[in-house]
Amino acid sequence: MRWLMTVLCLLSASAFGYSASERIRHMEEAFRVVLPHTVRVNQKPVVSEAFRATFQTRRDLQPAQLIDYLTQHPDELVAVRNYLQQLIDAGWMQSETAVQILDQATHEIGMPIPSS
Repeated sequence: MRWLMTVLCLLSASAFGYSASERIRHMEEAFRVVLPHTVRVNQKPVVSEAFRATFQTRRDLQPAQLIDYLTQHPDELVAVRNYLQQLIDAGWMQSETAVQILDQATHEIGMPIPSS
């Protein structure tokens, strides 16, 4: 059930017009992680030229490479999340894969919230 809630919370966010700060808050809640303040406030609205240069083909979009990119460019979490949603909508990526990428990247960037 938690998996379904995570997918609905993260991947349907674009349908509701959430801001970047709201999307970051949803990611923190869904993945039970606290991201650094600078990551929360410095989100870019779209993927950068560096992202486009790194991921030029579908073959380049390997989960490990995406996670590495996000840990090096945490200010693009929301932009990459939005890009992954476009891939899901086009049928080029499974929603489970996108959630796993975002989950792992946020845990590498932030501090996990201990389970109670």
